[in-house]
Amino acid sequence: MTAPALTVSHQIAAPLQVVPDELGNKAQTLAIAIKHLDVVDAATHEAGTRMLLESHQALKDLEAARVKLKKPITELGKAIDGVVASLADPLDLAKKAMQGKVAKYEAAEKAKADAIRREAEEKARLEREAAEKERARLQAEADEKHRQEVAAAEAKAKQEAAELAEILGQPVEAKPVEVAPAPKIELPATPAPSPVAVVEPAKPSAVQVRNVPVLVIDDPKLVPAYVGGQELRTIDRAAVKRAIEAGATVAGAHIEMQEQLATARQR
Repeated sequence: MTAPALTVSHQIAAPLQVVPDELGNKAQTLAIAIKHLDVVDAATHEAGTRMLLESHQALKDLEAARVKLKKPITELGKAIDGVVASLADPLDLAKKAMQGKVAKYEAAEKAKADAIRREAEEKARLEREAAEKERARLQAEADEKHRQEVAAAEAKAKQEAAELAEILGQPVEAKPVEVAPAPKIELPATPAPSPVAVVEPAKPSAVQVRNVPVLVIDDPKLVPAYVGGQELRTIDRAAVKRAIEAGATVAGAHIEMQEQLATARQR
């Protein structure tokens, strides 16, 4: 893979004389003359008409001077954009690919953790059901044993009362039986489930992905020279962006949100 060029060669004279002295003086003189000339008769009408023709030509000459002077600057801007794009475009694609890889890995780890958690929850549920079944069995045995002990104590008390009544020759009431209540069988304590390790994504405090408005020039030829008093050609990307954000419609350009990776300060 051939490494992209990181520098551009370009020549721009400095200081730059934007407009020739003669043309500049002519434009200023015409502007002052037109401002003070009132068309009131044939002579001033002829003079006004002449000034219109001269001012029209002067404006064309000024525009030609502007285009000629800005051409190398425009070419330099394109060269700079090309150098940056040769690095930014493949890096942006690589970044998006890595975002997909990271997201895929995190999703797989989360799926594994969820499966382990569900398995642990199911195991705990079965263990609780088995423990409750065993508790109910033991409780039933304890209740049956208690019932038998009460029945045996009552039978013994009746027999003793009958024997005493035969000796005394009169009826004798059986003594109330005293039998400890059946024990209450409790479920054994359930140990807390082991924590499930999950791969955490990068902390927001370290790396953040945010959406930022980015100017996209769809067709440089469609972008007008002026919008809202702001000069846009050679395409001033900042001026175009300000114009669109201010509510203006600029043909050949729009604002779109793009993800931008930002590293936050560590406290």
